[in-house]
Amino acid sequence: CLRRIKISISFGEPFYPQNTKDSEISQEIQDKIMQQIIYPTLNSLANSQTPYVGILGVDLVMDCDKNIFVIEFNPFLKEPDAQCLLSLINENLYDLFSACYIGAFADEYETLDIDNATTASLVICATKEGEKINGLSNLDFDTQVSHFKTKKINDTEYETTKGRSIILTRKARVASKAIEDLYSEAEEIKFSGIKYRKDIGVIQ
Repeated sequence: CLRRIKISISFGEPFYPQNTKDSEISQEIQDKIMQQIIYPTLNSLANSQTPYVGILGVDLVMDCDKNIFVIEFNPFLKEPDAQCLLSLINENLYDLFSACYIGAFADEYETLDIDNATTASLVICATKEGEKINGLSNLDFDTQVSHFKTKKINDTEYETTKGRSIILTRKARVASKAIEDLYSEAEEIKFSGIKYRKDIGVIQ
């Protein structure tokens, strides 16, 4: 009866990239995570004169009694999950992060234009190197493709390297639709040695 929760904290607001099957993490649990884990962590960093600037990723586990445990913290932008968040921000990312870096975010942004939607991302990995990635041209216009680690052959063709290759991201009003479309698009990608998770959105 364990539930894994991934959360990112950007600009003081929580974002849960793995809310699934249209069931959101309750406000009670969100508040508990912020009060018991996130705020103390950020305050400790600030008191140490090393404030965190960026998107902070936190991997958590919650048991049946709603006790929450931290698995790890990550600088979120290095994680594939970042694509879920970035695809919802309708702002110039360069200007946005520049303002954060120089400490001018609060002065320059009263609010952020964030899409009221749900996103789902899938990392497609390769167990072999040098395999041509087929099917990219068949993907829907609304599918975002991020190249994590590929080799460009020409303007339209790519080869794999071992490990994470590309990330597909879909957006929809509800999580179940985003996940359904995501896996439908993933079936278009074909190469020898392809591997990806089949359990995105599944609560165990």
